[in-house]
Amino acid sequence: TSLLNLGSCISAITAGVFGTYFGRKKALWLACIICLGAVSLQIGSTSKAGLYVGRLFLGFSNGFLVVFSTVYCSEAAPAHLREHVS
Repeated sequence: TSLLNLGSCISAITAGVFGTYFGRKKALWLACIICLGAVSLQIGSTSKAGLYVGRLFLGFSNGFLVVFSTVYCSEAAPAHLREHVS
């Protein structure tokens, strides 16, 4: 399970740069595609190496989803639904 955490740490470090150049929406789409590939790799793999690589990529996509989904939802919500904390 530590490869999932490693992938999340790597994606958290690269998320800011990726979001700056490509945007949050494209980052969420990329995370979904990587997640699909990682899960497919884990399901279809017959070796430990395939499972390890799949977990690493799954962690990477999970990190992108955690970082960008919260910000994207708050930006996409109408102004009257956003909570302003003073």
